[in-house]
Amino acid sequence: MIRITGSIAALWAVFSHSTLMIAGFSPIHFHRLLQLQQQQDGRNNKRRQRPATEPERQKYCCCRRGQQSLPQNSRISQLASSLTNNYEAQRGEDDSRNDALQRIQRSFRRFDWQHQNKTYHINYRVEPPTISTPSKPLLLVHGFGANLNHFRQNIPALQEAGYQVFAIDLIGFGASQKPTDVEYSIELFVQLLHDFVHEMNDRYTNNDRYSSYQDDTVPWMVAGNSIGGLCSLGLAKALPEQIQGVVLLNCATGMSAFRYTDVPLFVRPLLYVMQNVVLKGGVGEWFFEQFRSRDNVQRLLHKGGVYRNAGQVNPELLEILLGPSDDDNAAHVFCNVMGGDPGPRPEQYLTDISCPVLALWGDSDPWVPHHTARDWHALHTDFDLQVLPDTGHCPHDDRPELVHEAMIPWMQQVVQRYDPQKHAFVSGESGCSTAATNTAKENGDSDDVTSFLESAMEGISDMIYDEHQKQQQQQEEDDEEEEDETDTET
Repeated sequence: MIRITGSIAALWAVFSHSTLMIAGFSPIHFHRLLQLQQQQDGRNNKRRQRPATEPERQKYCCCRRGQQSLPQNSRISQLASSLTNNYEAQRGEDDSRNDALQRIQRSFRRFDWQHQNKTYHINYRVEPPTISTPSKPLLLVHGFGANLNHFRQNIPALQEAGYQVFAIDLIGFGASQKPTDVEYSIELFVQLLHDFVHEMNDRYTNNDRYSSYQDDTVPWMVAGNSIGGLCSLGLAKALPEQIQGVVLLNCATGMSAFRYTDVPLFVRPLLYVMQNVVLKGGVGEWFFEQFRSRDNVQRLLHKGGVYRNAGQVNPELLEILLGPSDDDNAAHVFCNVMGGDPGPRPEQYLTDISCPVLALWGDSDPWVPHHTARDWHALHTDFDLQVLPDTGHCPHDDRPELVHEAMIPWMQQVVQRYDPQKHAFVSGESGCSTAATNTAKENGDSDDVTSFLESAMEGISDMIYDEHQKQQQQQEEDDEEEEDETDTET
């Protein structure tokens, strides 16, 4: 009950704080007002304590010329000093964000996607290989809430390995258009990737570097993180003759976090309210606006298990993830994806594709544990699971060196096995790797969902509690300021 009351108070405090900020009353105004109050307080003290002796007069004059500071025991001085330090810290954070902004390029090239008699602008990036060997196209697909810049640490290594790297912002994410007239789903994303590959074949791959392949049949590699991995499997099913191999980076089991069939009966009403009332009823967009702060996102990335390597959660990453949230309709996309239909499961795609699949999984991912894929080798004869130590939900950015060490040699082996004339593979090892099998846990799906629910609710509760503590501290400082102003007036 205490925690619920604290949560309500925190939400109201956040709303009140936002109202002040919208009205233009920022910490800078507080800082300036306190400076003026400090000056007035100092002048009043000097009038009351004007020295009588000559040495004291000289000391007093020095003080007035600025050679000696004001008394440090003044409560106004202490409060002003505290707020000044906070302001300087905030200014330092703003400077670091500006530095990150200068390093980040959001928009690269535009693909005009024709879908249901409408045109949507899709952002993508393409980088050529840095070596002279025959080029091989590779498509990178980001996860929920991310964008193509999430692969900034991977693109150079893949270029050096001889790949022409394509990275795309899914519709609704990154610098791509964020329409409100589409139903966001895994099927929508897969259709976008399908049309994108065909378009890129016409633009980039019909040249001398791909002369050994027929038109529109250039084999592609595709790699995706989280829901991007699920979309990659869907693309392999949609283009069986063009997708040469799939790399899953902590593949999601659906577009949204939960399925009704995966949660206990007593949880399903809560899930229904969350998806259809909170997320799609207007509250979700308000929650999105209030809690998309740098502190909250940083806490979620590090303490929420998304990243294990704290050094990777830096101002550049925060700007990559938070920058698109300022775009029009970003809140709409967030709520509709979170509250949308989960779509197909990975297992449904694995039974319908024939190309090799490599799953690289962080062993510390609480959102989609690695033992989720422990039985996938039974569904696909050319499936390999490799568990990466001390790695979270985004292994490609959390531990990029581990991903490159496993991913690049595996793709090279797939290329050597592939027969472009038959669109088939000569031979290869199948099954799940022994190391991954030995480390897989024997928990059931219901235990996974229960554990995830507990972890998610605990994280949200901690975020609300911390916000409530900040608001209480700010209120105490405001009360002290009012008391000092009253004493001064008296």
